[in-house]
Amino acid sequence: MAPSTLGTFLRAFTFGHIRQLDKIIAETLRRAWALGVGPGAEAMTIDLDSTIVEVHGDHKQGATYGYTKVLGYHPLLATRASTGEVLHARLRKGSSQRGMQRFAEELVARVRRCGARGSLTVRADAGFHSWDLIDTCAAWASPSRSRCT
Repeated sequence: MAPSTLGTFLRAFTFGHIRQLDKIIAETLRRAWALGVGPGAEAMTIDLDSTIVEVHGDHKQGATYGYTKVLGYHPLLATRASTGEVLHARLRKGSSQRGMQRFAEELVARVRRCGARGSLTVRADAGFHSWDLIDTCAAWASPSRSRCT
């Protein structure tokens, strides 16, 4: 198949489709952790970072220039530090902090639902620093929180 066929398929996804795929990923993670590969009651460190997926061409939907002056997509990734497994990901517009608080809420709710009962440490570079993010992490880091998003 031509590469444009995949692009055409992916562009047909709506926000609802993305949420459905997100639930599948969360359920897969929950099942894997239930089999014993999860952190259980142990402390877990989560790394937040963004990356740049460079694209070529002037008409790529959603691609923007970031601080590196490279045209591309700028997804957010949350990974488990000890294993490198991707816990949560979200594509965002540009390299701004927009949506970071919601991303953190979804991340912590997901790992709690999947069975992480220990303390959580979230590491991020200066590009993620905001008091809103710190307040969100502090409020959600307690294992006794039961609210899910």
